[in-house]
Amino acid sequence: MGTAALSVVLFNEGQAWQATWMEPIAAALLIAATALAVALVPRYIRRFFHTEALRAEIADPSTGPMLGTFPAGTLLLGVAWGVVGPLLVGTTIALWLDAILLTIGIMLALGLSITWVALTIRAEVGLESVQGGWLIPPLMNLLVPLAIAPPPPSRTLVTPQCSSYLALRSSVLARSCSSPCSRSSSQDWRCAHRLRPQRRLHCGFPSLLPG
Repeated sequence: MGTAALSVVLFNEGQAWQATWMEPIAAALLIAATALAVALVPRYIRRFFHTEALRAEIADPSTGPMLGTFPAGTLLLGVAWGVVGPLLVGTTIALWLDAILLTIGIMLALGLSITWVALTIRAEVGLESVQGGWLIPPLMNLLVPLAIAPPPPSRTLVTPQCSSYLALRSSVLARSCSSPCSRSSSQDWRCAHRLRPQRRLHCGFPSLLPG
């Protein structure tokens, strides 16, 4: 996911700043992202043949949101082929690959989002189970319009989308990194507002695409 996004960022920044030396690097990153996707996709496909295990994984507050990285990665790979792909295979083939990947990514994103929300509501998950990974499904769906209509190159390195993401992420991490309730007060209602640090998200910038 990050490799494809970096490929698009380097290509767009190269276009904006007329730095043609960035284009071969962007193309190499696209090849690397595609190779990684080909290697990882079979592992995800095998999960669809184990319905009960997949259902339990999606319903789990810790692992369910993380599955959103697969549709998000598919969407970003489609964008990368649409933007950077013409350097490798020509415009026609690149756009066909872009359309196929975007179609698959959008279907997976919508399907996973609806399933995750439905299972989470039925499970009546408490506030103590909420963690930073829950930002992944919303961000995954925000990639859909970006994938369909990528913004033109811009010389702005830090976009408004990036600023909004950083602000939201900082707020969630500030709460998730707060000290958990002590044993003596774990049943106190005043501790319900704290989010226990169950999982950490690596610092990534999916909104650094120029816009």
